[in-house]
Amino acid sequence: MDTTWRPRPAPGGGPLYRRLADGIARDIEAGRLPDGWRLPTVRAVAHRLAVTPGTVSRAYTELSRRGLTSGEAGRGTFVRAGRGVAGFDADADGGAGVVDLSGNWAAPPPSALLDALGGAWTHGQLGTLLGTGLARDADALGADYLDLFGLRVPTHRVIAVSGGQHALFTALTSLTRAGDRIAVDALANPGVRAAARLLGLRPVPVAHDGDGMRPDALAAAAASASVVVTSATLHNPTGVTMPAGRRAELAEVVRARGLTLVEDDPFGPLAKDAPPPVSTLAPRHSVYLASTSKAVAPGLRLAFVSCPPALGDGMAAAARRSAWTPASLAVDLVHRWLVDGLVARLADGRRAESAARLDLVRDLLPEARRCAVGGAHAWVDLGDETGAEFAARARDRGVAVAPEGEFGGGARPGFRIGLGAPNSRPELTRGLLRLAELLRNTAP
Repeated sequence: MDTTWRPRPAPGGGPLYRRLADGIARDIEAGRLPDGWRLPTVRAVAHRLAVTPGTVSRAYTELSRRGLTSGEAGRGTFVRAGRGVAGFDADADGGAGVVDLSGNWAAPPPSALLDALGGAWTHGQLGTLLGTGLARDADALGADYLDLFGLRVPTHRVIAVSGGQHALFTALTSLTRAGDRIAVDALANPGVRAAARLLGLRPVPVAHDGDGMRPDALAAAAASASVVVTSATLHNPTGVTMPAGRRAELAEVVRARGLTLVEDDPFGPLAKDAPPPVSTLAPRHSVYLASTSKAVAPGLRLAFVSCPPALGDGMAAAARRSAWTPASLAVDLVHRWLVDGLVARLADGRRAESAARLDLVRDLLPEARRCAVGGAHAWVDLGDETGAEFAARARDRGVAVAPEGEFGGGARPGFRIGLGAPNSRPELTRGLLRLAELLRNTAP
């Protein structure tokens, strides 16, 4: 059994057993729970979540009804075998269960990603990688990987860390102290707010528009905050890619007000023709974060932090204190895929699949904010109804979305649609059609 997995109810309203079933279903569809995997016992889950065994039992029954699990007397509940691996299959059908559009993943990877795993290492190489140290220079790998984002930096200015969230935590740990205020997007990546809560920081919402974070709003926030966190490319949750002019204006505010910019850029390689990062316009004031999770594979948990020399020692110390070094296997695998061109091919494949899925959004759900090619999500603004209210109605209709409350956007009712969670385009189409029907029936 994989002891690192933890069952979590999906966010929003509705019966707890159904939200728990939705959360487990999302992990199954995303591949975090492989075919044949045995779920924890009802009592174990009930104890872990502090709920009644009856709630967990009903959730397991709901998963079986959806065809996602099967039970074997005396052995337990297993993820249903034979579901296959998600890929670029435009004809596959994900079944008639809940369509999960609440996740934040890029389009599913092609089979080449999995094929490349076979026979990747010899016995001796595995012994080294699983033993005492890294076979590759992880920081040097980071400098090569950052080239994909249009950022050319020397090796001594790159720090390899254990995933995108660890990169964000490392940056904020080094730059702030408990009680500090940090400027964030009014609709912000939930990971930013989670890190702020853990570190005792106070987020200052900064207004944004169709081009991203507004420079005038950032200038006002600079009166109380010295660090600003934003994503200029394929912003989560709105999908906006900041144009070059807005990036220049934002960089000017950062320089003029003496701010430190933390530019979180997990989707950079997937964007088509995006301008260079804001960090290139204010290099002495910027910390740049790049992750392999979106462009390569979420399970690798490998990311890179690039910072000015003056911040390097503190940033490296923060990274090592919290997670020591990144996993050797992940470092070596990304190196191999980068050298043989698989990383670039994978990004191209994800971008092409994202383009096809975005076309479906534009055709079936014109209310959604238009995203750049490569986007993993789209945003829908609502009127009088809150995102949480709409999400509850959507779940009853068989589709899950992420309401504005998950992003701290209480003043802007709406919800995010995740385009990468469905295994196939037909499954995405079903979810979009259900949402379109609900939006048509929403009172003005």
